[in-house]
Amino acid sequence: MCYLQVVKYLVLGATGLLGSKLFELLEECHGTYYKTLTGPNLRLHYLEFSNLVSLQNLVDEIEPAVIINCIGFSNVDQCEFFPEKNWRLNSWLPFELAKFCAVQSIKFVHISTDHFLNLSQPKLKEENPVEVVNQYGLAKLSAEKSILSLSSNAIIVRTNFFHFDKNFASTFIDKLLNDNLHSKTTSSFNDVFFTPVSTTAFCECIVQLIHWNFSGLINVSSSESISKFHFHGLILKSFGGNLEIHKPVSINFANLDAPRPKNMSLDNSFLKSLGVYKMPSIQDMIDTELKTLERSGLEQNEE
Repeated sequence: MCYLQVVKYLVLGATGLLGSKLFELLEECHGTYYKTLTGPNLRLHYLEFSNLVSLQNLVDEIEPAVIINCIGFSNVDQCEFFPEKNWRLNSWLPFELAKFCAVQSIKFVHISTDHFLNLSQPKLKEENPVEVVNQYGLAKLSAEKSILSLSSNAIIVRTNFFHFDKNFASTFIDKLLNDNLHSKTTSSFNDVFFTPVSTTAFCECIVQLIHWNFSGLINVSSSESISKFHFHGLILKSFGGNLEIHKPVSINFANLDAPRPKNMSLDNSFLKSLGVYKMPSIQDMIDTELKTLERSGLEQNEE
């Protein structure tokens, strides 16, 4: 599935969880990788993330109108143990990329997070004050503030995305599905709430925001706030899984290395007010991602 666009994209981190999906969905798109690349692809280019000279050479060759930054250190617990790596990837690098794009007159899209403590509302609006509870959130919030202070043409997206991908079976959702398939009891937090969005819907929304030349901070999220347990139950049901062996558990007893906010729900009323994209329901997004996975499986079998 591709979305016809007249602009040319460069996705940084195009072999990661989100970057790989954007790379698949966007037409006229090039991407970068840093670690091992499986199989040749003329639209994927090696790039050491901090080498801005190499990035300049790549930009001169490709001439993208939009750069989407999907590079990040997303292991929340590891960010506590390696704060320098966290700060370098999640704060310093986005700021340097934003500066680079500002000089080059390139539209910059930075992927932030929903991993903030909401102090005032059931759902966090863009203008609401936030606090952070761990190193990951601190670096992400720092990146948001620095980019906003620097660039008037950048898009900063707060989001929490999901999809199903056999190539990344290490994700929690894919582990959940695999364990359930093998009749292994699983559990999810029933006291952690968020507003997940599928990568397909996320991509469609970003394309429209770029088309309308939006800039600034925006929440790209579902309209429904849902617990992790309820959300994972919807996924298991859609896959025909056994809901009886999926159990609720409190995050209070999880013994995680990094503290987490219990309510990460984002308010997408600003996105709605723009009228650029109608967000599907969570169930509709799950169904779309499932069909995409099934279609991908059929295409692989035909090959």
